[in-house]
Amino acid sequence: MNIMMYAHIVAAIEGYLSATFIHVVLNSKKLFNRLCITDDNLKNLKFNMSDLINNNKYIEDYVSNYLNNLIFHRTEKINSLFLHVLGHNFGDLSWFGKAVSIRHDCVHRAGITKERDSVDIRNKDIQNLINNARTLISNLEKTISDLSASERPLYPITTWDF
Repeated sequence: MNIMMYAHIVAAIEGYLSATFIHVVLNSKKLFNRLCITDDNLKNLKFNMSDLINNNKYIEDYVSNYLNNLIFHRTEKINSLFLHVLGHNFGDLSWFGKAVSIRHDCVHRAGITKERDSVDIRNKDIQNLINNARTLISNLEKTISDLSASERPLYPITTWDF
């Protein structure tokens, strides 16, 4: 049971990061533009004029698709995204990187590592993961609430109760 709970908590953290970032960025012109000029995968893209003329939302659709395909458990990528676009510094996310690795063994190998050892997840491990998630979410929610008026999303974000 602990293996499944642990995996689901990690997935919930990743889902929160993804949904929050995408919502805030796609609903704020200023943050959308900041993403486009700071992200290495977006800033130097070339487009056909016909694509831009034939679809007035081509860039928005492209960026939305890009964000929806990002993997929000890659700590180096999310650190960079959140810092450059939202001005949010997660600090040390090594706990999350380790949790993602453990989750991988839980989900893809039913709690067995590549070395054929059993993953041992205790109640205290689950509680530590929840506590880290609460801190991460609380700090990010504070950053979002402190965005300037010109950066805030057009549609308010639903507060997460984690």
